[in-house]
Amino acid sequence: MASNRGDRSPLVGSLVPLTKEEIGTDAHSHVLRGRGRFLRLPQVTDTVGLSKTSIYEMIKREAFPSPVPIGKRAVGWIEEEIRGWAEEQIRLRTLQRRHSTKALDQTVRGIRKTA
Repeated sequence: MASNRGDRSPLVGSLVPLTKEEIGTDAHSHVLRGRGRFLRLPQVTDTVGLSKTSIYEMIKREAFPSPVPIGKRAVGWIEEEIRGWAEEQIRLRTLQRRHSTKALDQTVRGIRKTA
């Protein structure tokens, strides 16, 4: 079998992996430079505390980072994207608390005025 790119026939809708010659030897390190490493699903579930089903449902809703194909039958998540998602959840929680506290303060002030 020749290594010519034209000889490979991908499945419809799938990505055709590039050869080392096409991407160079340091392509993966360049892609991940500053982004950490690839995490596999068990590492992602351990990190974020969500089940496999929850993660894939959230990916479908575009509420969680999508995995990256890293092999014929393997995907991985970019560590920095998972960290970023977790940090965003913390930021949202903080904003919700601030909003809830402001709303509660306004409610209490309103009750005090009427009492």
